[in-house]
Amino acid sequence: MTGSTLGVWLGQRRVGSLERRGPRRMRFTYAPEVVAAEIGAPLLSVHLPVRAEPFAPEPTGVVFDGLLPEDHVRRRVAERLRLPEMDSFALLERIGRDCAGAVAVLAEGEAPHLEPPAGLDWLEGGRLAEHLLELPTRPFALDDAGEVRLSLGGVQGKLLVVRSDGRTAIAAHGHASTHIIKPHLPPAPDLVANEAYCMWLAAATGVPTASVRVTRFAEVSALEIARYDRVTNAVGKTLRTHQEDGCQALGIRSDMKYFDARRSRQPRWEHIYTAALPYAVSPARLRLGLFDLAVTNFVLGNSDAHAKNVSLMHLDRRVSVAPAYDIVCTQAYGDRFTRTLGMPIGDRVDPDTVTIDDVRDLADRLDLGAGGVNRRVSELVGRIAVHRDEQRARVVATDADTSIIAAVDAVIDARSAQLST
Repeated sequence: MTGSTLGVWLGQRRVGSLERRGPRRMRFTYAPEVVAAEIGAPLLSVHLPVRAEPFAPEPTGVVFDGLLPEDHVRRRVAERLRLPEMDSFALLERIGRDCAGAVAVLAEGEAPHLEPPAGLDWLEGGRLAEHLLELPTRPFALDDAGEVRLSLGGVQGKLLVVRSDGRTAIAAHGHASTHIIKPHLPPAPDLVANEAYCMWLAAATGVPTASVRVTRFAEVSALEIARYDRVTNAVGKTLRTHQEDGCQALGIRSDMKYFDARRSRQPRWEHIYTAALPYAVSPARLRLGLFDLAVTNFVLGNSDAHAKNVSLMHLDRRVSVAPAYDIVCTQAYGDRFTRTLGMPIGDRVDPDTVTIDDVRDLADRLDLGAGGVNRRVSELVGRIAVHRDEQRARVVATDADTSIIAAVDAVIDARSAQLST
């Protein structure tokens, strides 16, 4: 039986309480000492600025439900834990110890471990491969003893692990995970090479990206991503840094992460900009960062650039665009993935119809003005072209299935031509 209140922590600081208000309803309240010191600050989210009054279930649910996995992964987590799939409060109580950003949701009286207990189970490749192969039925390698208590949004199976001195362990005992391992199994094993290629090309354009590498555990090829919301201090301790995704910032549910013109509320690049702008570290960097990310995703053929695949980093009560992640050329798979853009370029969601005029429209909505838009687009497209041979060779040198790379290149050629000025 779960309790009625959970403590919400940001790093090592308790910032408020999450209260159960019904089977599917929660209410968040900032702690009095937080209110006294930081009224109005976007501490947990730009959608939940610090105030004395409790937040109603709808805005509370958007932010905290966004910490949980989605779709079939959430369903399997709930089945594994013998909990109702829609009981976000109960799920957070069980797996909220290590989430995206610096948030931890813990039982009252419990605190995050600054010095995690000894006893991480360091795994060799064969045992890691077993965990990866079990992800469809055992998400996050959840254990029956309750030592693995972590969560991350998304619909892909993934392991959250601790990497240290070349060793790998499942994050447990309250230890902050440092890396994400995503195995790309049938029906699309070539996603490993696809994502690595696109992420490396994005990085080569100068767009800040999460660091990724292709690795293999026994027979399982995987992408290993260094968590950009984790830092290691001078004495080797892993610290959590805060971030939130675009859905949380916009106050929309995770299942509304894709643009849909039929809805009154929908995610757009410019809406994320508007939500973040009052708290931006630098308005100029915010608008350019979102613009570069939108254009790069378009040129790389990623129709899955939805609002949960764009995030904001929090630093000193200000926000900036987080490093890019989950960039995949989905359009290389034809009808196996939707071609409709996750968020529109201007008003276009069909990638085949996007032109440089639509990109100028997006720039205007991001307050960039028309002056340097053509030059900026040419720079981004040109950098991708310049680095393609190098990054293709880098992918081919791995042991991942690279059969998709020719199709990825064809998409990049087509999208680059559409933006020629």
